[in-house]
Amino acid sequence: MTQHSTKNEIPYIIKEADEIDAENIIQYSKTVFASTDQVLTMPEEYNISVADEQIWINNISKSPTSKLLVAVRDEEIIGFLFFIGQQKAKIAHVGELGVNVHPGYRAMGIGRALMGALIKWAADHKTIEKIVLQVFATNYNAIKLYHSLDFKEEGRFAKSVKQKNGDYVDVVQMYLFVGGAESSEVFF
Repeated sequence: MTQHSTKNEIPYIIKEADEIDAENIIQYSKTVFASTDQVLTMPEEYNISVADEQIWINNISKSPTSKLLVAVRDEEIIGFLFFIGQQKAKIAHVGELGVNVHPGYRAMGIGRALMGALIKWAADHKTIEKIVLQVFATNYNAIKLYHSLDFKEEGRFAKSVKQKNGDYVDVVQMYLFVGGAESSEVFF
């Protein structure tokens, strides 16, 4: 658990999630899904039980190459990050992340802090070398954040998402190499 403050000095902590956070993660996720069209899950598609969420959390917690982090203020989740490491030997050095921030706390540095915690963990990890993420090409603020953390674009999936209004959106795949010769010089 680490202490942080937003850009406007609101204190919060970043900690590893555990099964007691399951119900709060579900409520948080419902809020995020209802607040933006920049995520894949639509609110009406999100119907997970607390028991299923606890199983998911426990599975991630048991994996040495995966991580689940929450940013918490006064017992309310205000940011969320998951990182899932690959299990096959030839790709075990790679993992994919997803990150989001509560709509009332966006642009305050919480996403950057969550990403920084993950990057530090991955850089110190004996197996993880490459962090991969996918982002909607229309999510300009997220892309700006990822570029500022030295993520690079490695691919684009054209018209991969079809929004409710019928508009198509490309999905951009980005990566950060934290191991070996290409290692990033990102400091937090």
